[in-house]
Amino acid sequence: MEYLTEDELKPLAIESIKASTAMYFSCDVAKFLNRENGTLNIENSWGNGANNRHLIATDKWMDEYLFRVVINKKYVPKKYLDMLKQKPIMLPAWDPLFVDEQ
Repeated sequence: MEYLTEDELKPLAIESIKASTAMYFSCDVAKFLNRENGTLNIENSWGNGANNRHLIATDKWMDEYLFRVVINKKYVPKKYLDMLKQKPIMLPAWDPLFVDEQ
């Protein structure tokens, strides 16, 4: 199974952000969230709040707590798009990705 590493994925996400293109991502927002500091604007889809509906996360925070990102294909090189031809793997409901922390 091939997949993108964090080092390969981050520049693609940054390119999307710099172009003001929306992207979907999932992260554990409860971990060390700091609304006053950071480098990335993250639209808060939960409603109005601090910073004009934006949360701020540092690059280091995103490294630690980001676990999924969906980027427009126009920012993804062909060598990575070819990975989409692999047979998908269905994760079971008890996979650690979906389990609450103890």
